[in-house]
Amino acid sequence: MRAIVAAATILAATTGCAGSGFLTAPDDYSAYRTTRVAPTLEDRLSAADHYLTSYPEGAFRPEVRAYFDRAEPVFFAAKEGNIAGLHDYTRTLPTGPHRALAAKELGRLEAARDRHDLASAEDVTAGVDRATAERAAVSSELTTWIGLFLDVPLWDAPLSHAKKELIVPWSLALPSPTCAALDQGTKAGEGLAPPRGATRRCAKLRELPYAVVVDGVSEPREVTLEITVFQDAEGRPIEARIGGPDLFLRLEETFTIRALPRGEPEPKIAAMARTAELLRAAFFQAVPPGGQCKRPPAAPIFLDLACAGLHASARAAVAEGEDDLILIRAER
Repeated sequence: MRAIVAAATILAATTGCAGSGFLTAPDDYSAYRTTRVAPTLEDRLSAADHYLTSYPEGAFRPEVRAYFDRAEPVFFAAKEGNIAGLHDYTRTLPTGPHRALAAKELGRLEAARDRHDLASAEDVTAGVDRATAERAAVSSELTTWIGLFLDVPLWDAPLSHAKKELIVPWSLALPSPTCAALDQGTKAGEGLAPPRGATRRCAKLRELPYAVVVDGVSEPREVTLEITVFQDAEGRPIEARIGGPDLFLRLEETFTIRALPRGEPEPKIAAMARTAELLRAAFFQAVPPGGQCKRPPAAPIFLDLACAGLHASARAAVAEGEDDLILIRAER
């Protein structure tokens, strides 16, 4: 595992964007870089909005515009329907495309909000129980989505023909997936191109709150989980990707209940081991026992499983701005 981490570190150093900085104005490149390496989805969207406003002829404007147009609708869909989420949207994108709709919905929700919030011992107990449930929900939801895509018949028909167990949470549960056609050269996300043959990309964004303990005090955290499905021209799924910024480290925090530092090898190794354990368990629930399914992984992939018509792998981010990913597809 240390070899994987070392390989990932070298790869990150050799694939960075530093060279672009020498070909453009320093402030242009600095503003663009923030759209790639900011630590949260909110920060990256805010930086992209700032770049598009401040650099109308910026060297990186087409790339930033493509990212913003893809991510902003997904972000709004994840935030609408609750007061905290809409405040997040208006704070992150005060002049965003959905600002008027967000302000209207926020006013309606705040007008109807129950203003009688009484603190009590029962509330404290309920808060502890809620925090425990929220941490458990992170691994539960991740496992659920993995299991839904580990289904051989799913990959042989249009996604609209999938079992209700997938259709209900994917198509009917909020937020609804946001779909777009893929043009030639379109990137699927940070650092990873779409799979061959994909003509359409649909994504659903889930934000899962949890809390860790820092110096004896509970501190809120959030897992940003993006579920992406690539489809061919007939609507058949080609590949599913389940990922997010520092996803594996965030997953590990829900078990340790303490904040883990980014960039240090030991927490990263533990997080990768936790993810591998979760993915392996889900995979072997979906395929017959006893198969020789494990393949030698090649960094940044640290777990590679393929047999019984299914292929699943776990891929660690290797550069700032990339997402940790779990990739699932049919094994043809």
